[in-house]
This record gives sequence, structure tokens and C-alpha cells, in this order.
Amino acid sequence: MNYTSMYFKTNGYQDNSDAFRHSFWQALVAHTYGNSFAKQWGDAHESTSIGIDKKMDLLNNEIGRTVGSTTNGNQAIEGRIAQKLLSMIANGKLYKIQNNKSVATDSTGGK
Repeated sequence: MNYTSMYFKTNGYQDNSDAFRHSFWQALVAHTYGNSFAKQWGDAHESTSIGIDKKMDLLNNEIGRTVGSTTNGNQAIEGRIAQKLLSMIANGKLYKIQNNKSVATDSTGGK
């Protein structure tokens, strides 16, 4: 939540900040404990979600796990993962919801 607040104007729902929050969390868990453990926790967290919101969160979680498992080292890992995900968000590589449809993220909403 702190990192989301550092990089986005709001800590929102179904927007770029939501995509960041989910992918960042899963990246850190995957980096520290591995993909399998991160997926178990990510899926459990979404167990009561439904519809397009659940789909968006699961996609962003998966992307986060990939980033976390492919980012080497431990020094300044949070910042390096955050920067990688922010770049991916700006370049439309994660997902948000607009008009009840899943769409690519973009550069809006940042500080």
C-alpha cells in the first residue's frame, strides 16, 4: 500500500494503481518464496472475488509473479520491481477495468 501511494495519486480500484498493487505484492512474494507459494496466496486472496474484477486481479497477479521470479538479487529489490512494473503499466502490459471491460493499463494516474 505504501508503494502504491508513493507512485499513484490514489490507491484505487480497477485502475492502474490496482494493477500495480496486485502485481507488486505477487512479485515480492514470488521473489521471496517462489511462484508456487505466491500463486497459492494470490488465488486464495481472490477466492471470493467474481467476474471481470477477479479476472483482472488474477492476470495482474500472474504478471507480478513472473516479474518477481525473474528479478535477480535482493538488494533494493522493492524499488527495482516497482520500477519494472511501473514501466509495464505505462506500456500497457498490465490490466485495468474501464466501462466494465478489461483493458490495457496506460500512463494515467501516476504522480
